[in-house]
Amino acid sequence: MIDVHSHILYGVDDGAADLEESVAMLAAAKKCGIDKIICTPHLHDKNKFDFDMAERAFCELKPHAERLGIELRMGYEVHYLALGDIAVSELPRYKFDGSDILLLEFDDDMLPPMWENAITGIQRGGATVMIAHPERYKPLFNDYDSIERFMDIGCEFQLDAAAFSRGLFSKERRLAFLLIEMDAVHWIASDAHSADDYRHLQKAIDLFGTTALKDGAAIN
Repeated sequence: MIDVHSHILYGVDDGAADLEESVAMLAAAKKCGIDKIICTPHLHDKNKFDFDMAERAFCELKPHAERLGIELRMGYEVHYLALGDIAVSELPRYKFDGSDILLLEFDDDMLPPMWENAITGIQRGGATVMIAHPERYKPLFNDYDSIERFMDIGCEFQLDAAAFSRGLFSKERRLAFLLIEMDAVHWIASDAHSADDYRHLQKAIDLFGTTALKDGAAIN
């Protein structure tokens, strides 16, 4: 199984703080049955992101992953505002290694004007756009037209497993189940920032089975 969204690289964002925590996250992922992880540190501003540190953390963690039978791939969780500084020719750097997928996130409170144009521009550059945790986006709570617009322009939706650990009356949980009912969900991922977060992924696996994490045709 593949986890397509994890902040397992230490020292580059609000995920793992050090190598020890990264290794603990690997062990927790392995316990869930994960054998491939896409490392997706937050990219809010390419001019401020420490790419060298990310590469060092990746290279240091990789042997630990291999000993557990886990393959690590590099990727990013690209914030919408970061797109303004990324040329189409640079897009391959930010896609998941081994695929055309680019993981895109928005602010929880709003969808920016002209978001469709920005996404179609990325798509024309050869990327498949995966929308990170749409169940968090408040504008989608009651705006099903926007959900369908995302679907109509070919976006993939990735739910965070933590959505299914929320209370019964949680709007995030309700939207997550609605997206599943709409057949809009391509991926469920951990979005793990610590080893403990993988308990949410296990709950999602218990609810939906391993198929929710096996839509891996585009990631070889």
